[in-house]
Order: sequence, then C-alpha cells, then structure tokens
Amino acid sequence: MEHKLNIMNDGIIIEPLKGKPVLEMMRVIRDMLFGYRMKYWFSAGTTLGLVREEQGFINHDTDIDLEVLITDNEAHQILDLMISTGFKLVRRMDWNGKFMQLAFLEPKLKIIIDFYFYHIIEDDDDEYVYNYNEGGTLRILKSMISEFDAVRGFPCPKPVRDYLRFRYGKDWMIPRSGKTGWVDDAGEALLK
Repeated sequence: MEHKLNIMNDGIIIEPLKGKPVLEMMRVIRDMLFGYRMKYWFSAGTTLGLVREEQGFINHDTDIDLEVLITDNEAHQILDLMISTGFKLVRRMDWNGKFMQLAFLEPKLKIIIDFYFYHIIEDDDDEYVYNYNEGGTLRILKSMISEFDAVRGFPCPKPVRDYLRFRYGKDWMIPRSGKTGWVDDAGEALLK
C-alpha cells in the first residue's frame, strides 16, 4: 500500500514567542476547546516551557503545541472553530487522507497554534498512539494520556516529567540557547 503525505504551507514569517502574551493565548485556546468532547493536551516545547521556564514558556520557541487523540470529527471541529474565531490556517498536513497537523496564526499577536493529531492503530493492544509526518512517526504512550497533569492550569501528559524525558531525553531540564528542529530533539517519541 502506498502512503501519501500531503502538506500545505502558507509561507508565514515565524517569530519567537518572547514578549508575547503566550499564557493568555493558551488560556484562550483551552477555554475555546472546553465545550468539545475531545481528548487534547498541551505538548512538546509548550509543556517543556510550562514545567521548566519561570515565565511558563520558552522565549525562543515559535508556537504553542497541542496534541489531540483523534477519532472522527475532532480535526474538522478544530478547523471550523479556529477559522470561525479569526485564526488563519497556515499549515495542513494529512497522511492517506487523515489529518496529522493543523497550524493556525492569530493574526494580531502573530502567535502560531499548532495541533498534531494522534491516531489509534487497528491493533488495539498497542501501547502507543501515532502521528505520521514529514519527519517520521511520532508516538506517545496511551498511559501518558489516559489522565493529565494540570501544569499551571493546562492539561499535559501524565506524569509530566516522564513525558518530558520520553520526548526530549534525560537532559530535558538543561535549556538550549536557541530553537532546533523538532526532529533533532524528539527523543524516544520519534520513530524514524
């Protein structure tokens, strides 16, 4: 079976989050998603910033990361919700017709909100859920998203420190001087 990855990019200029109201924007997104029956969590560099950084985010990060366990309609619900509330779609990635990523720009603040969608594979005994993208296959343990840690009031994988070790390796508490590509620091979460 041939697998097909489709990517749409809007060529926006990506800016660091430093000096922007990141936590306020995260509250807006959390509150927007509150009424929807979907399993979502803040992830990757966003969770790392919530746990490790005094201000709650990494200054040189360029987006707010969320992940969603997808069944049927979540990606379409998020797409409709974000567009209807003034966000601009700037990236869409699908694999074999299934949503893998939707990224939106808040036009006034120039903050990118990046949703990655995780899928359950047919083998229900698998201990992971998966996201397929241009860098490889991302995975997360189902046990880390069965419940969530509330970190500064935001849902994050549980236990959050184990998640960060899984995602970034044993040195996750050591800050880096600049942003690297996510593939370079994906740790055990990335299957190449």
